[in-house]
Amino acid sequence: MKSIHLHGKAFDESDFRGIVIGGQNNADTIRFVVPKIFGGELDLTTWSWALTYENETGTGDTVLLGSKPSGTDTDNLWIDWKPGSSATIMKGRLLCQLYAYNSAGSKLTTKAFCIYISEALDPDPIVTPSPSYIEQALALMAQYNEELDGVRDETEGFKNAAANSAQAAKESETNAAESEQQSLEYKQAIENLKAQIETLEAAAQAAKTAAETAAETAQAQAEAAKEELYKLIGGIPEDFVTVNHRINALEACHLESRDDGIHLIIKQEENNG
Repeated sequence: MKSIHLHGKAFDESDFRGIVIGGQNNADTIRFVVPKIFGGELDLTTWSWALTYENETGTGDTVLLGSKPSGTDTDNLWIDWKPGSSATIMKGRLLCQLYAYNSAGSKLTTKAFCIYISEALDPDPIVTPSPSYIEQALALMAQYNEELDGVRDETEGFKNAAANSAQAAKESETNAAESEQQSLEYKQAIENLKAQIETLEAAAQAAKTAAETAAETAQAQAEAAKEELYKLIGGIPEDFVTVNHRINALEACHLESRDDGIHLIIKQEENNG
């Protein structure tokens, strides 16, 4: 394994000397050593890494690389790359470039560097190259974005459902308040009717009492008139008039109801001369 140290944004070309790159057999692994804090302020710990390459015929690819903390110090990161058969299919110069990117869309690119492919390893030709790591990453990212859109739509549906539930709850609360107000109005109307009934009952009782009193008064007056009549009849001597005269006297009397009571009226006999 050969370690290549990053100085600023460039690698020292002398560090690539003596590296033997071949086909899928016995290919050397290159370890890029980069600082965790780039330029004294940019933290690359959580950034993703990739390497793009191109051979002398203009054919190339991009591969996704992983990073890990340095095992010898705490200031650097290790990014390892083992060139595959698609990178070593043709002998000669292989132009490479390493770059990092984050989720915010920021990108850090190193200066291009060259690695030479040896013909002694006689690499096997590639009929159908497999998708590169970067292509796989982009496909996964597209799938993630599609799933994220689905989650957003579902979240929006939940928001709408929650808004509808809140509106329904508000309407239910309003209806409950209106029902309570109507109930209070009904209770008040019933209380008013009860008061009116009690008033009518009291008036009826008073009228009944007054009628009973008036009846008692009338009866007392009738009794008094009767006593007066008895006195009148009883006061006629038996030897003064005959029986017929007494009957005539009774026929000449009648009771008359006036404002001040019941009176016994005796008809006076007319004097025919």
